[in-house]
Amino acid sequence: LQLMTDLYCERCPQSSFLYIVWTFVDECMHSQQQEQQQMLMTSLVRIARCTLQALDSEESFRERPYIVEDFYELFVLFLRKSPQPLLADDALMQRVFERAMDGLNLDHKSAHNAVCNFYREVLYFADTH
Repeated sequence: LQLMTDLYCERCPQSSFLYIVWTFVDECMHSQQQEQQQMLMTSLVRIARCTLQALDSEESFRERPYIVEDFYELFVLFLRKSPQPLLADDALMQRVFERAMDGLNLDHKSAHNAVCNFYREVLYFADTH
């Protein structure tokens, strides 16, 4: 996971790396081991910082729909599997939530759906807790 995060952030910000991280999270997030969950959260925070730098405008969302799609699907996965650590980081969630607004106008169906699913999960969690 560390290697994928490093490659994504430092060398090659491609959606394929986000998908690999998504797969790793999907397989490992059920772990009750605090150390493993912390490692996943640390990678997510780093990936979010790198991605949000690249997605800094509505135009950048249009230019990188596959990154938008995989990035917000990764957040949806975290919200479904382990929302507490993610939602405890108010600054991160605020930034991701605000940046997602630019994804609501995307013509790319999968990226648009990923952003909408992100908002649905946040609202669902808020409504049920």
